[in-house]
Amino acid sequence: MKHLLGIMLGIFITLSLITVVSYADENIKIDNEKKETIKAAMKVYVDKKLAENNNVYKIENINGVFDHMHKKVKKEGGSYASCASVKVGKKTYIVIYHVKEENGKYSVVKEVLHKENGEEVNKLLWKKE
Repeated sequence: MKHLLGIMLGIFITLSLITVVSYADENIKIDNEKKETIKAAMKVYVDKKLAENNNVYKIENINGVFDHMHKKVKKEGGSYASCASVKVGKKTYIVIYHVKEENGKYSVVKEVLHKENGEEVNKLLWKKE
């Protein structure tokens, strides 16, 4: 019984620490200059993607219209993340871009389909190798 309580306490402490670290990451204040730099890297990525596809935003086999970049930027682990909305008819897709700084330059390193019409999907679309 003591062994089981010890395991349960260990799990509780681990989950508590993960929650605290995750909460701390999301609430790190990012200065406006850095936010603008991160947003600029996302814009470069989106503009390139649109240029390669005749102004169509492709999400797998779906052809969409890029709508807008969301304002919020947050720290997630070793990268920064922000979202954008893509419209396909009456549906709205939310895409998350993960940006990292490498050798003094910010660039998108991962693209995730976060939501389809408000329902969570969280499907990896692209990741830098």
